[in-house]
Amino acid sequence: MEGLRHIAAVHRCGSFSGAAREFGVAQPALSAAVRKVEDFMGHPLFERSTQGVVPTPFGATVIGLIEDAVAADEACARTLVLVAPTRGLTVFTEALFRSAGVPLHEHPGRAASYRVLEEGQNEHRVRVDR
Repeated sequence: MEGLRHIAAVHRCGSFSGAAREFGVAQPALSAAVRKVEDFMGHPLFERSTQGVVPTPFGATVIGLIEDAVAADEACARTLVLVAPTRGLTVFTEALFRSAGVPLHEHPGRAASYRVLEEGQNEHRVRVDR
């Protein structure tokens, strides 16, 4: 999930160096995390230049979904902090989280599912067992 957060920050800041400052990490480390996600997706997300970065055509298609995924993850984390019982919790959010499968391998023990309820509505489930 951290790689997705880095991508959202690069897009927001318009540069890798700005995103690295925001996270308090070295720029090469942040670039490597973004590159790992790009390699997983099979396409570059940003065109890099001395003036900064802009999304590639593929990036322009998926960055909004990545930002939605990051926002949904943050909302789930806030909810878990407030209401998590000692044994298991299922969280339902109406969120466009199509990239849910991307970060799951980074979070053993979590399960996520996605289904379309009706046109324009989505359900995202995260189950956390302790």
